[in-house]
Amino acid sequence: MEFKELCQLIKDAGYSVRSYSGRGMGNKQCLGIDTKHTDTMGVALDLVSEYLGECNRGTGSISKAQDLCELLKCARSDSMGKGYIVYFPEIKWKN
Repeated sequence: MEFKELCQLIKDAGYSVRSYSGRGMGNKQCLGIDTKHTDTMGVALDLVSEYLGECNRGTGSISKAQDLCELLKCARSDSMGKGYIVYFPEIKWKN
């Protein structure tokens, strides 16, 4: 799944995206999702559900759904005070 397509999916699922540098990343910026969920599972389920809706409308594909599931396996999370961030160290942030 392309970076822009993934960002749009995240937005369609009701989240906002931003760059993030997680623990041990040495200031490298990756894709981050601001959330109120305490772990990655809630975000992952929302994204999969949103993409399955695209598949039902004929605008998604099973292979991209599988790609999305693989990406979600690499997700990590951090506490941000009042909220949380789910981030993907393997997905370089692109402006």
